[in-house]
Amino acid sequence: MKTHSVGDLILKIEGLLKEMRLRDQEQRLVVSRLEARLKGKTLVKFNDADNPVFMIKKIVAEVCDVPLDILMTHGTRHRWQTWPRHLAMYFCVKHRLGTLRDLAMQFDRREHGTVLNAKKMVMAELAVSHSTQCKRQHDECLRRIKKIMD
Repeated sequence: MKTHSVGDLILKIEGLLKEMRLRDQEQRLVVSRLEARLKGKTLVKFNDADNPVFMIKKIVAEVCDVPLDILMTHGTRHRWQTWPRHLAMYFCVKHRLGTLRDLAMQFDRREHGTVLNAKKMVMAELAVSHSTQCKRQHDECLRRIKKIMD
């Protein structure tokens, strides 16, 4: 009989949880596409390389040095996870890449108020400027996003 170490079991559980989150995200995408078709709209995939929202998420994840799926997680209020997510939402709103509801769906959120709150939080953080790291990350993201948007 093969025995597994606790570390192996934890890694296996984390992998299964990640797969479940991806399946849940794909199901929500299918539902949102069907809703959009009923309304006469077409949506792009969350991970479509031509999708500017995806490109912003990718840039922010790289600059903030977090995995891309952190921008889609729920139920966490850790600063290292919320700041990159808020920053990505802020840039999407700033560049007018869709309605607030569409942007919320791109970030796997239900409410447009989440996007508004993210914008407000980033603007407040940059105004107070307690963290030079936040300011540096914002400036670096802005520089990279301008490069791809032009």
